[in-house]
Amino acid sequence: TGVTVRVKLCTVSGCGSGTVTHLGVTTAVTPLAALTNRGWTASIIATVVSPGTSGALDAQGQGMFYTSGTTADPKGVELTHGNLHSNCIDGIASLEIGEGHSFLNILPPFHVFGLMANVLVPVFLRASVHEMPRFNPVHAVRAVGEKRTSILLAIPSMYAAMLRTKSAKADAFRSIYLALSGGEPLPESVRLAFAERFGVTLR
Repeated sequence: TGVTVRVKLCTVSGCGSGTVTHLGVTTAVTPLAALTNRGWTASIIATVVSPGTSGALDAQGQGMFYTSGTTADPKGVELTHGNLHSNCIDGIASLEIGEGHSFLNILPPFHVFGLMANVLVPVFLRASVHEMPRFNPVHAVRAVGEKRTSILLAIPSMYAAMLRTKSAKADAFRSIYLALSGGEPLPESVRLAFAERFGVTLR
């Protein structure tokens, strides 16, 4: 058995759609049309197969992803089906997460962090994902409580912005099981302040 994911992000005039088939069950994937409100233009079609299903497919190039250019000019990096599959499996195992979680997506899916964390991994887990069309720290903190988010993945600057939200209560992140930081170095000051104010340790 394998997991097949087909997600296509269109331009502002289009929409998103997809399905997931796992263990013989086909489920609709929530459209990502809200992301087009940010003016993003991207087309991503990802197919993730289980090991041994097709060695040739595992080694086949899946798509070209561009690095953020944090330390140098952005570079196009080709990832294979096997790369994406192993990233999903390793991430789920190392973070000790399973079915039943709720994700809050505030990352762009055209970057590999956002694609893996808020598209492919949730599909693997049959988890729910709440999409925010535009990041706003006040709205993000509110959404965590309203949607009972259990997994939050963001870059350090987003956590810092939520930390500066004066209206956020101390128990605003009480539903969080995992808050993961990535994409850029996490300042120790942000990690400590987030833990002190909200009781959540950023990983």
